[in-house]
Amino acid sequence: MVPKTRELRALTIAGFDPSGGAGVLADALTFSAFGLQPRAVITSITSQNSSRVFSLVNQTAESVRAQLEPLLAEGGVVCLKLGMLPTRAVVLEVARLLRDSGLPRAVLDPVIISTSGFRLMDEDALPVLIEELLPLVQVITPNIPEAETLTGMTIASESDMHQAALVLRNLGARAVLIKGGHLGARASWPPSFVNENAGRMPALPGGNENVG
Repeated sequence: MVPKTRELRALTIAGFDPSGGAGVLADALTFSAFGLQPRAVITSITSQNSSRVFSLVNQTAESVRAQLEPLLAEGGVVCLKLGMLPTRAVVLEVARLLRDSGLPRAVLDPVIISTSGFRLMDEDALPVLIEELLPLVQVITPNIPEAETLTGMTIASESDMHQAALVLRNLGARAVLIKGGHLGARASWPPSFVNENAGRMPALPGGNENVG
């Protein structure tokens, strides 16, 4: 039974950024703006401000499961956002939960390296994310540096963005949206979107996301 509109819940599984610029705090604001009740599972706690990340404390897979299971038991989750999944064990646990729990297909916004250059995902977690998690999500939404890391490509043109989206589709993603953040002088490029039919998205109105 679908709960009443005021009880619709959106779940984020992501890191805790105390500056509020990303992670579960930013997701909760977005969910609330769309009239959804936010729910959050924290995968890592970072020490940072709006300029840089200083350190982090990753949660275990067991901690992620312990946070998530009571929320699933309560029900009412209608959409799911995945952000920072810092370790191989956490990626595997989230993939297992997606397969076994009946959660709605997720939006995966991969978090690999911060804008200031701090690594937020262990190197051995990345291939597991591609192999185990990518086929389970509805859409993956990397920015350009993340798309380069995931595909091994250098993205130097709008055509490269589209080719990288096709590569991610071929790796198992149902749909890919490569965002225009981190473009600098190339910021006029529109996002590149590829779905199951290899369709492309026209330029979206408005500016690029804040990636500070």
